[in-house]
Order: sequence, then structure tokens, then C-alpha cells
Amino acid sequence: MAATHDSLFRRVFSDRAIAAEAIRSALPPEVAACLDLSTLTLRPTAHVDEALHPFHSDLVFEARIAEREALVLLLVEHQSTSDDRMPFRLLQYAVMLWDGCLRDHPETRRLPLIVPIVFHQGPRAWRAPTDMLAMIDLTEDEARVLSRYVPRMGFELDDLGATTDAEMLARGVSAEATLALSALRDVRDADDVPALLARWAELLRRARSTPSGARALATVLRYILEVHAGLDVDELARIADSILTGAGAEVMTTARQLIELGKAEGKAEGKAEGRLDGRRATLRHLLRLKFRDAATPDLLARLDAADDARLAAIEERLLTEGDLEALLG
Repeated sequence: MAATHDSLFRRVFSDRAIAAEAIRSALPPEVAACLDLSTLTLRPTAHVDEALHPFHSDLVFEARIAEREALVLLLVEHQSTSDDRMPFRLLQYAVMLWDGCLRDHPETRRLPLIVPIVFHQGPRAWRAPTDMLAMIDLTEDEARVLSRYVPRMGFELDDLGATTDAEMLARGVSAEATLALSALRDVRDADDVPALLARWAELLRRARSTPSGARALATVLRYILEVHAGLDVDELARIADSILTGAGAEVMTTARQLIELGKAEGKAEGKAEGRLDGRRATLRHLLRLKFRDAATPDLLARLDAADDARLAAIEERLLTEGDLEALLG
């Protein structure tokens, strides 16, 4: 389910205008005023995801500081639950981003500022630390003397679950940005999706009036159908159409797309599993040739549970490892 929420987050924030408004609303006004968010650009984050955080959709943007050429990096994280280690995780990301800057620009003597922002969609208020100092084992008296030795990786928290509809609207951001943030806040735990759509009626109408809003609406409808797989699609389409003309057709189109996507993914998974079976069979043959009687059926059975990464590790060590149990362990 986490992947579904992250997918919505990434799809919505790939729209620069929506991302800029959501980021502006999450920052203190004096901080937002220091940034030229019209220059906001999404950066690749594969190096962050693969090395440190393979299951979440961290986003990194860059923008210029207002009235000069210096860059600021905005590290945007989405959380469904509080995370006691969030400051440390963000510090890890920041160090990796700075390390990348130094690799790409070895002549530089100054690093870009990194501003971390966490959007929290959970129904319970965020209770975890928002600063590295809160994670360090120091008393208040000790911290007054020793805090200079702590890297102060604080972050801005947008606790969506603790934000009311009135507070969300009072932010003054676009209807599409408000709709996207409201979806992150409300959809997962909604007991009555039609009632939720009715509550959003005016917001849906306003969002539909712009191209980016229409894209955001389609993304939110897909998110609803992914999270609430047991919904009566025909009933949802009828209710959506009563709120917003044409929305019912979008519901049906999105539902059909998800069905086709599910079929395609099922076929791809079947092909991938077939390739894994072939690799397992080849490895069994090679292991029997190398280890002979030591390659017992019980040991070789471990290959059945080995995934792609584990098979690759066995293949890499096959020629150098002399202990079959260690190789398969």
C-alpha cells in the first residue's frame, strides 16, 4: 500500500506548478520569500533511492535563491507514519547530495543549502523528532554546552493529517494543489468515498478548470481506485458525474486502464519468474558439477527461494567460494 501512496505523491509532484505551490505552503513565509520557486526543477534521485531508501519516493528539487544565482536543493519526503529516525535519514540524504555536488564540481568551495520538507499524511499527529539534536542522548543542560557538535539537520513538517479543510483552503494555493494534498490526507482512511467526493465538490470543479488541475483530478481518481479496490465502480462513476459533469466517464476510463495495467504487470511478472527459474536450473547444474556429492537436494532447494539479487550474488561468488553452504547461506 505504501507504494500506492508514494506513486500518487510522485505523480502529483512531477507537475512543477503544483509542486511549487505545495512546497511554498509547507515553508515558513520568510523562508519561501528567500527562494525563487518559479525556477523549481525536479532532479534525478536514483542515487538516493538505490543507496539509502529503496522503498520510498524521495524527491529532490533545485531552485535559485531569490535575486542571485545560488542554488538551493529541496529534499521532499512523504511519510504515512511518524519516523523517529527521520532527521538522521535526511542527514544521510543530504550528505549524499553534497557528495554528488563535489564529484560533479570538484573545483567548488561552497555547497548548496539543502532544505528538507516532510509531508506527513497519517491520521495521527506527528510525534517524532524534527531535529537531529532531539535524537542525541543529551540532557537539556548538556545540550546547551555540547549541541555545537551535533549536525543540525532540522526539517519543515507539513502534518496533513492534523490540517482541517478550512486550514487547507486558507493556504491560498491552487485548487489542484489543494486537491492533491487533501487526497493524500483523506483517501487512505476514507470509510465513505462518495461522501468524500461530495465534500470536495467545489474543489473538484475548480481543479477541473485548468490543464494541470484536470491531470491532478485524473491522478486522484486513479489513487482512489487503487486504494479502495473493492469500490463499486459504476456507483462511484454515477456519483462522480452528479458532482462534476464528465467525471463519471473519467472514473470508468481510469478503472479500465488499471485493469489493463494489472494484466500487463501479471504477464511481466510471469516472464520474470520464468527467467528466474531458468537461472536457478543453470545454477543447480553448475553447483552439482563443482561440488558433486556436497550438492545435496536440501542445499540446492535453497535456490527455489532465491530472488534476482540473491541469484546474482551466488553467480558472482561461484568460482571463488569453496564452501557450498556458505555460498547458498
